[in-house]
Amino acid sequence: MIKPENLKIVTVSFVLISFCIAFVARVVFEILSVAFGFFANFYGMDIFRHGVPISFGVGSFLFFQLSPSYKKLADEVVTEVRKVVWVGKKELYSMTLLVSVILIVSGFVLGLFDLVAGTGVRFFMD
Repeated sequence: MIKPENLKIVTVSFVLISFCIAFVARVVFEILSVAFGFFANFYGMDIFRHGVPISFGVGSFLFFQLSPSYKKLADEVVTEVRKVVWVGKKELYSMTLLVSVILIVSGFVLGLFDLVAGTGVRFFMD
């Protein structure tokens, strides 16, 4: 059984997934209509252009919402994400600064290596 404190998050997640599925269905139909004349005839009708992607979205939402295994999985994911200890502002700032410095130093070292290798190749080519 899904925990009551996770119910809203799980439902909103299923709605967002369903919107993504509907969008992908619409894009696939559009690509198929451009590639094949058979699909272009159907894609010209509003019921296929709008109805089929909406049907995929609503159907997937109902599938996720009525499937106990997907609801249990989503509930477990939300429960585990709630256990995550998020870093504070100070740690976030210091780690961002550290990563930025490492990237700059790495870029400099790789640029220097590229310069030396390029000079060596030009020397042997001439």
